[in-house]
Amino acid sequence: MANNSMRLDRKKEKYWRRHIRAQAGGGQNIRTYCREHALSEPAFYWWRRELAKRARAFRRTETFV
Repeated sequence: MANNSMRLDRKKEKYWRRHIRAQAGGGQNIRTYCREHALSEPAFYWWRRELAKRARAFRRTETFV
């Protein structure tokens, strides 16, 4: 069960990473981007924060290896 949950999380992470990169590189503001791609604006902000948090945690663990 936990393995399936991790797989779903990876899919969601990939999905949101793609959208966050596209919005950042496209020059549109977040509200417009979310509206045009039928995304929840609060979810966009949540995932942007979450992915930044995961990246910081990953960098911290890399420096200790």
